[in-house]
Amino acid sequence: IVLITHDQLKKMSLSSETQNKYLEKKLNEIQEFLEANPKKGDNKFIVDLMEKYEKFYKNKIEELKEDKDKSIPFEKLGIDRIFVDEAHLFKNLLEITENGHVKGVSLSNAERSINLTMITNYLNEKYGDSRVVLATGTPISNNITEMYVMMRYVCPNLLDKLNIKSLDSFIYSFCKKETDMELTATGEYKKTERKTYFKNNIRNYQRIYFK
Repeated sequence: IVLITHDQLKKMSLSSETQNKYLEKKLNEIQEFLEANPKKGDNKFIVDLMEKYEKFYKNKIEELKEDKDKSIPFEKLGIDRIFVDEAHLFKNLLEITENGHVKGVSLSNAERSINLTMITNYLNEKYGDSRVVLATGTPISNNITEMYVMMRYVCPNLLDKLNIKSLDSFIYSFCKKETDMELTATGEYKKTERKTYFKNNIRNYQRIYFK
């Protein structure tokens, strides 16, 4: 057993090929979203944000090309299982979605989450699910995206088997949209969509989540 801090984990990089594969995949997802969604109405804020993320991932790919780091990549360290304490610190991970304008759906992104995702993807692809253990007292904070991200860390193969391969498919499988009237800062009422209720298959969700 090797104990390291979160900061040390960030320094344990995978090979350039593995990192580039993930970064290119995420960049392609963002570009496909931008091509399919015009910048207007409720989409304007989301498109602006996605354009920033597009630039972010392009820069990450360029940095990777210029990286001269000769340290041993994660794949060569012989690690076949990872336990993450305070795992709630890794909840913010960008997942492309058509529901970005809906409350309860997050579009946050953090580098520490990106790094952990690449590591867990490698472990789950090579050894199968159950190679990642997350420990936290607050796995979610009223946010559907966080539910999906946490499950992607620990059981992506199970989700794929259930044909839940994106945040949107997760939302459409388990959530129900609700529209409320909310009071804005200007004193006016505005229709607001949120994903709040789970459908009747809540037991299926619980079975997957606690498995």
